[in-house]
Amino acid sequence: PLSTPTRMTCIILRHQLASIIGRIVHHFQKVRSPSHYSEVCVLDDEILRYVTNLPPHYSLNPDTSLDEEKPYIPVHRFLLITEILFVRTSLHRPYILRRLSSDRYARSRAACFESAIKDFQVRQAFRDTVTEEVRISLGNAYREFQTAMISGIYLVIYPNGEDADAMHAILDTFVADHD
Repeated sequence: PLSTPTRMTCIILRHQLASIIGRIVHHFQKVRSPSHYSEVCVLDDEILRYVTNLPPHYSLNPDTSLDEEKPYIPVHRFLLITEILFVRTSLHRPYILRRLSSDRYARSRAACFESAIKDFQVRQAFRDTVTEEVRISLGNAYREFQTAMISGIYLVIYPNGEDADAMHAILDTFVADHD
């Protein structure tokens, strides 16, 4: 069962995520029919269900009791969670700046901003528990840049918003790491 982590658990979970990614790609690559925002919401619901059903050792609030015994679990969890957050942000990013004066795309803005904050938290927690060599080998400036870009957009839209401090921390860390 997926609740008992093995070296293959991450592969199985990644395969499940890949099927969602495939539907997202299909949504954005339709050429014969128009895409509708309702499809984005359905895909987002699918991502959220996937996240809710992750096994305890791979969830957003993980059971870390086996992390020392099975050192591959934190690495697999990091890779899986950061990919989920990247995919969710990528799904919603095209809508983040649309109709700022209405709530029409508020779900996309919230999804991007929540994902950016969570991605930063996951990366910082991982960074604090692994060697520099592991951190560098698993770092991904492109994905980190997306989180920094989303935090910058947040600060332009809501310079004094309730998450402004968190968004500044994301930007400051990104600049310090990639100066």
